[in-house]
Amino acid sequence: DANGAVLEFLSYEGTLTATNGPAAGTTSTDIDVSEAGTEPVGRSLSRSYDATTDTLVWQDPAAATRGAVNGGGTEEPEPVKVCELATTHEVGQVQGEGATTPLDGQQVTVRGVVVGDVPGLSGFYLQDADGDGNAMTSDGIFVFSPLAVDLGDTVAVTGGAMEYYDQTQISSRTGAAVCAEGSAADLPDPAPLDLPAGDADREPLEGMLVEPVDVLTVSEVYDLTSYGELTLSEGGLLVQPTELARPGTAEAEAIVTENVLRRIVLDDARSARVSATTRPYLSPTTPVRVGDELTFTEQVVLGYGFGQWRLQPADGTAEGVFAPMNTRTDAPEPVGGDVRVGAFNVLNYFLTFTGPDARGARSAEQLELQADKIVPAIEALDAEVVTLMEIEDTDSTDYSPGNADRALADLVRQLNEAAGYDKWAFVPLPTELYGVDRDAIRNGIIYQPNVLQAVGDPVGLVDESVWFNAREPIAQTFVKDGDAFTVVANHFKSKSPGAPTGDNVDDGDGQGSWNGDRMRQAASLAAFADQLRDQTGDPDILLMGDFNAYTQEDPIQVLRDAGFVNLGEVLDPDRYSYVFNDMSGSLDHALATRALAEKVTDLAHWNINAVESFAYQYYGDPALYAPNPYRSSDHDPLVLGIDLAERCHGLEPTIVGTEGDDLLKGGTGVDVIMGLGGNDTILGGSNDDVICGGAGDDRIEGGNGADVLLGGFGDDWLLGGNGDDELIGGPGDDRLEQGRGRGSSEQGGDES
Repeated sequence: DANGAVLEFLSYEGTLTATNGPAAGTTSTDIDVSEAGTEPVGRSLSRSYDATTDTLVWQDPAAATRGAVNGGGTEEPEPVKVCELATTHEVGQVQGEGATTPLDGQQVTVRGVVVGDVPGLSGFYLQDADGDGNAMTSDGIFVFSPLAVDLGDTVAVTGGAMEYYDQTQISSRTGAAVCAEGSAADLPDPAPLDLPAGDADREPLEGMLVEPVDVLTVSEVYDLTSYGELTLSEGGLLVQPTELARPGTAEAEAIVTENVLRRIVLDDARSARVSATTRPYLSPTTPVRVGDELTFTEQVVLGYGFGQWRLQPADGTAEGVFAPMNTRTDAPEPVGGDVRVGAFNVLNYFLTFTGPDARGARSAEQLELQADKIVPAIEALDAEVVTLMEIEDTDSTDYSPGNADRALADLVRQLNEAAGYDKWAFVPLPTELYGVDRDAIRNGIIYQPNVLQAVGDPVGLVDESVWFNAREPIAQTFVKDGDAFTVVANHFKSKSPGAPTGDNVDDGDGQGSWNGDRMRQAASLAAFADQLRDQTGDPDILLMGDFNAYTQEDPIQVLRDAGFVNLGEVLDPDRYSYVFNDMSGSLDHALATRALAEKVTDLAHWNINAVESFAYQYYGDPALYAPNPYRSSDHDPLVLGIDLAERCHGLEPTIVGTEGDDLLKGGTGVDVIMGLGGNDTILGGSNDDVICGGAGDDRIEGGNGADVLLGGFGDDWLLGGNGDDELIGGPGDDRLEQGRGRGSSEQGGDES
């Protein structure tokens, strides 16, 4: 039409979906007749008027009648005075007690009140205000008609009863008329819509004015930018069954059933695909978000179409249907701790803009828009260490051969420019990973070097028999206040179908495709953590990232069985990181060894991305874009706090150094000395001391007692004294020398 809206998109011999033009993204309607290809010239498919049903119908190829009415039917008659006709049926009789009309194809005459003025659907909803007294039949019906109506009008309709995309309707091109004008004040009371409810309970309300009994929660916003739809649910969010229950169990199947019964769509009373100027329910200041509880401020009608029950705004517009909420928060909930660790999916942060490997921004201008969302989001996490997923591997994409860190370095540059100083640094890709065939995206780790130290080289997991279709894990050990912990960034194989075989085929239990590979990746990761524990001599290991598995799925269970604690499941069980197919769940996890889990103070999902419409992304709707954290990615970040205890060999220190180069001396008592950071010189006293060097290249001398000397991280020199000393080197190239006593040394590959 003049506004660019597609009125009809027709095809024959099947349906198709337009890829461009006004109908882009729209699926055609098959007219159900076709040509054999042998017809003589001058014959074609035609559409003619059928007086019996008052509809236009398609016919097999017939001779062209250019300039004349098609011969396959009678010309549309002049409008009759339908208001003077006696009704042949009540609306309830047309609806019938089942899912379809018992009068399909028959002409009927009904009368009722307009309860839905929806020209965007090419018609209106008509309801028999008195009803037929049968609770099994609906007293409302959709009328496909060009007649202009207002809410409350009394209308008579003569037309054909039929089903259209499984919604019972009366089709009447000319046989409808307003018999008495009315207003919204003349509408019947809405019928209660009590969810959960199946088709049999909703069918008696089809086409009627309804009012939800319970508060409805927004469970999905994905289709706002295409069809103007919100998915709503009774009783809170719809949750992925395998987020809450083990796959294939009766409990998981029960959740599948419950989700169907609790679900309903809020539509925009338009059949056309929305455009940038017609997107409903979206606002720069009060966006509708997953988790919002809707308070309806306008009336709605229950309709059906395209396989879904739909609430349609009775007045035909999406404006003011519900009271908007703004549930955005400026930062995640506080998690406490001495150090905080976050996980953030950066939505394909790429410096490569074109070519087969490009997955992110398509220009420098788009990259700036993307960074202007990611940077404030990372800053607001208030984390000292952040694992990153979906950042470009610039060596793998040939943007910067031999240097996989260019995109990571660029993001750190943006963060430091925003901070005004060199606040952030990045962990380089481990050297060993340059020798494997990696994906275009990789894992990364960034940290604040002014707050904690990265000690030792980063470590990559090399096993392409397992990780060939995923992103290799990257590990880095950090030390703060003398306490070490190791962070591993992860990104398992996705659930996307592809061409899986064997145990990777989707078996329908809710885990999707490639579950076998994800399980093998989980087992490999658990073994990698054991290796890291042995290398560092420290049991505090944290696995963070996108595991592409919901909380109760097999890959997470593999890690539980290996002794890891799923911190989100324990500390933030009702918050999720991802929304897919109307259901929330956590694909992003933080799993800790039991030793580290005891130090974790709290964990929070920061719901800024998955809960918001795509329209707010950097390449979404320009009118809704803002340089803020919201919809900076499609996954929500998470952050946790760790309460680092200053302990030396399990003991509370009596003498503590600084992060610099210290000279520390023991006294005459029993001392517990901790060097922390820097290259320290630590001298034991005259008693049985316990001395920890911490991070740095330290020199530790035992003194006169039976001492325990621990080098910690770095290249340390441990010298026993006069007593029976125990020397433990730790990570690094350490030199261990016993003194005069009968002591012991744990070399760990160190020099002695």
